[in-house]
Amino acid sequence: MRPVRLLSVALGALVMACGEPSGPSSSSSSHWLSCEQDSDCDNLAVPASCGGDGYCVSSTGKIEQSIVFEDDFDGERLDADSYAPEIGFSVRNGDAEYYTDRPENLTLQDGELVLTARAEAYEEAMFTSASIETRGLHSWTYGRFEARILAPSGRGTGPAFWLYPESGAPVRVCSSASDCTEGTWPAWGDIVVMTVRSEQPNEILHTSSYATPDDALGELTRGQGGGTTSLATPVSADYHDYAVLWGPQRIDWFVDGELQATLDTTSADIHHPEGINPFTQPFHLKLSLAVGGLSEAPFAADYPQEMRVDWVRVTQFE
Repeated sequence: MRPVRLLSVALGALVMACGEPSGPSSSSSSHWLSCEQDSDCDNLAVPASCGGDGYCVSSTGKIEQSIVFEDDFDGERLDADSYAPEIGFSVRNGDAEYYTDRPENLTLQDGELVLTARAEAYEEAMFTSASIETRGLHSWTYGRFEARILAPSGRGTGPAFWLYPESGAPVRVCSSASDCTEGTWPAWGDIVVMTVRSEQPNEILHTSSYATPDDALGELTRGQGGGTTSLATPVSADYHDYAVLWGPQRIDWFVDGELQATLDTTSADIHHPEGINPFTQPFHLKLSLAVGGLSEAPFAADYPQEMRVDWVRVTQFE
């Protein structure tokens, strides 16, 4: 297995000289640093302006892209120093699966991470699956988060690649005057790089949740931004590169290097719990394959179903 690489300095970094975009062959790096005006460069979390050749530059004349986390899953087992499996039944969203760390649900195969959902009785569930996260191990504030993923196609499947905050005190959020809950979500935010609901097989959802004031209700309610990418063929028909560029000004969502949606994270609609903008704190990443819940009801005959992840990486700019 090629180990996960954690780089905090420019050693081994991808260096982009002015007008010379470069990067992994699987990533459209020119999309990240191309510009038409200075404001196009304000989301890199480093001082930058638009150079005369149409690329963002720093005061030293170049922007360095440092890969701070990377995994090609080229080995026999998941790196326990970088990921922890989620364990339990219906961890969120009323899902039907029991997440396990068994090899039947979570394994590395042919240089890929494979999350497998199965129709089987296990504990109190009739389906099993897997979800992994870097919580408590690795987290980041700002950067480019991307993965190459093959989504499943079975009814009830809900593959997802997303970012979640490391910490936050419970906040009261209501969907109506009589339906209020206290928790870290949604007030401390989340960033869904991609998810697919099986009843919409050609649609890729890119969303971000947060709390927003509802003056009529007199309470905080859930706010949501992002968008949808529509493909001519089912998402499950091929691998796609999914990414977000998250910076101080906004979150940009990309599919196969093309910009699909944007959220202004400086918006006055976004509530600041404890006076903190939720999108200015460390987030960890998750890769999960849910069953049921937000997707349609699962059909046992469609299973097993696999979510395959070729690689994942996090890049920051200097």
